[in-house]
Amino acid sequence: MKTAYIGLILILLVIAGIVYFVYTPKVQAQSTLVIAVKDAPKKSEFGNITSLILTFSEVSVHKASNVEQINTSIGEMNTTESNETQEADWIVVVNEVQTVDLLQFTDVSKILGQETLDAGRYTQIRLKIDSGTVTIDGVTYNLTIPSAVLKLNRGFVLEQNTTLKLTLDFNVEKSLARTGNGKFILKPVIAVISEVNSTSETEQSCINSGGTVGTSLCCKSAGDFPDTCLVGACGCSPENSHSVKICECPEVKCFDGNECVSTTCPKAPPCPVPLVYGDPSPDDPNQCPRYYCPA
Repeated sequence: MKTAYIGLILILLVIAGIVYFVYTPKVQAQSTLVIAVKDAPKKSEFGNITSLILTFSEVSVHKASNVEQINTSIGEMNTTESNETQEADWIVVVNEVQTVDLLQFTDVSKILGQETLDAGRYTQIRLKIDSGTVTIDGVTYNLTIPSAVLKLNRGFVLEQNTTLKLTLDFNVEKSLARTGNGKFILKPVIAVISEVNSTSETEQSCINSGGTVGTSLCCKSAGDFPDTCLVGACGCSPENSHSVKICECPEVKCFDGNECVSTTCPKAPPCPVPLVYGDPSPDDPNQCPRYYCPA
């Protein structure tokens, strides 16, 4: 009788284990995907291109099925027009209208946004570009964009517990086509540059407090993630600066070296030469330092 009782308990324990395994929700390993853009000034057949301003409204990625193949080519590729309305398996990474002059980001990239996604395989990148202009030999032209939705058949693998940065490197010369009446059409040619990094404690703290990990030119004395609540870390001239990782905090916040915190003081203006600092104004209740760019 005792043996039968013990056997019954063992059977119940096995059944309970199976039920737990089958019905307990599985936690999907997650990682961070960062989307950035960049370009470099180029001399083209059209003339000297000094500005390419594009307005992005969305960047999405497509999750691969178990049988889909992915293209991870590192070379340049043409975008294709997309008129599809299906949203299944498309995941929005950037959902904010941003206007960027790509030719202002040569040594560093401009981060459009980031999102926490399930680790796994992804097949495509989709861009929504609302409008754009190009400046050639000092003349600015409005760009014709045949389709507001463009797809890039470039896949990637997002490993668990990592941060993957995809930089969309536009080839401005190949991306422009001139019509017979002197107008320009935008047909982006893009190379996707992948950078994989394990998420550091500082990066995770930045993200958790509402910030975005990016890069910027800061003084050579500054390391990664400088304290932007203090004036001066990124106020040196270009020749006295180098590229470092920074935490870009929301409006009215700054990064104190650990997280984004509220601030009532304005950020320092960008200067081609070192900033000039002064003591806070006696009538300033927040005691913000005074600074300005030398003439």
